[in-house]
Amino acid sequence: MDPSDTQPLQRVLVDKTDAEPVRPPGYIKLGAPLPVRIPTRPEEITMDWLTDAFRFKGYLMRDGRVASLSMKAIGEGQGAFGDLILVTVTFEGGRLNAPTTFVAKFAPVCTGSVKRLETRVIFLNEAHFYNDFTIQDGACARPECYLVACEPRRREPTFCFLLENMLPATTWTRTEGCSSLPHLQMVMRMLARFHARWWSTAP
Repeated sequence: MDPSDTQPLQRVLVDKTDAEPVRPPGYIKLGAPLPVRIPTRPEEITMDWLTDAFRFKGYLMRDGRVASLSMKAIGEGQGAFGDLILVTVTFEGGRLNAPTTFVAKFAPVCTGSVKRLETRVIFLNEAHFYNDFTIQDGACARPECYLVACEPRRREPTFCFLLENMLPATTWTRTEGCSSLPHLQMVMRMLARFHARWWSTAP
């Protein structure tokens, strides 16, 4: 290994006393009550719901609202785990940081108790990944998350994430993502930085 490849890892090693996560602004513990209902499928993403959600998260002024909404399914045939919808909106009374395009991600419909458990574990880990620390603090690049809404204790896994639209970034499928050595090297370096940041940190 080229010694230069290890330098990014050395720079992000963190002393254990500094390992407490930096919470995002407006942090809410997963599972805590939210002032908006949690949608379970794309049809439940409406202008009224987005208005309430974005007012709650501070992306709209008090009397601001979502003025238009369009949605399109994405990720089909690419091995995505969950239902992905590209959402485009316009605002009246939106703040400068209000996202006008983003991706809504839902847990898939499950059949059988084993599949429900698998989905719940996968999506709960993903929810913590987006919800519990800032991008800068986590030592791992990720899309901005505008809202994590979940009810992890329900019989049916109920999760909805509103995520930054990263297009036209290159995407990799779950089935083909390991076929590129440069891509694998990039992923492993990122995982090393991530684990160096959180090693021996209490959950």
